[in-house]
Amino acid sequence: MTTSRLTQIAIRTAALGTLLAGFASVAVAQKEKRGGGPPLTTQGTIKSDRHADKGQDKAESKREDARDDKAERNKDNDDDRGERAESKSGRSQSKALLKEIELTSQERKSMKEIEKRYADERKDLRKQAHAADKAGHPDATIAAKMDALRMRERGELRAGLTPAQQLQFDRNVTAFGTRKP
Repeated sequence: MTTSRLTQIAIRTAALGTLLAGFASVAVAQKEKRGGGPPLTTQGTIKSDRHADKGQDKAESKREDARDDKAERNKDNDDDRGERAESKSGRSQSKALLKEIELTSQERKSMKEIEKRYADERKDLRKQAHAADKAGHPDATIAAKMDALRMRERGELRAGLTPAQQLQFDRNVTAFGTRKP
């Protein structure tokens, strides 16, 4: 072989060695700069990325907060539903209690006056309850006041009826008390 040929082979071998060394160093550098992604598994143990763990913790915290908020909203909606049922029950009470009772025009007028007066009082109590809820201090006595108001209205309605009408009224009271709101 000639020297020029040997020189060419030596140059090519040196260039190939340099390229292989360069590729190996690039591969090592890329492996060391490993960022996010799934955890690494090394000899049966798992090494997790601390940034990924922090993100997972933050996401789980937000999910817990969202679940708590939803539970609170559901509880508030249930409370509101109960209050609306109570309010509706109060509004429809006189109509249900006077069902199947024949009233004269004078009795009907008297009943309307009683209903209007108590409707205004119920409205005032609802406003008080709403204001207390809005202020963040719900008033637990409002329900008791509403019940007392309903009982007073019943008494006045019954007092304006004849004894025969009072019997039907009492049957209606029993039926009204057993129905679902």
